[in-house]
Amino acid sequence: RQGKRIGKALEARLELVLDRATHEVVSRHALQLAELLSVSGVVSTEGSERAVMVEGASGAKCERCWRWDVDVGTSHAHPTLCPRCVGAVGAA
Repeated sequence: RQGKRIGKALEARLELVLDRATHEVVSRHALQLAELLSVSGVVSTEGSERAVMVEGASGAKCERCWRWDVDVGTSHAHPTLCPRCVGAVGAA
């Protein structure tokens, strides 16, 4: 945020380079980790040296949860929502 590449945490996507065991755990729980860290996405890759990279999230901003997602707009009934929010609104 200090470098002005992102404005808010939800505009970020984290890319983590981790050892094999940690990568496997993070890969299974990437959605929950993104929720916990208040970012729009977490991607894990396996590598010999650990690293954390912060990038701007891809896609569009969901009108309901404010997360950035490449699938925002794929629902004709709710064109400004991400699939997660479409499911939540449909269940209500």
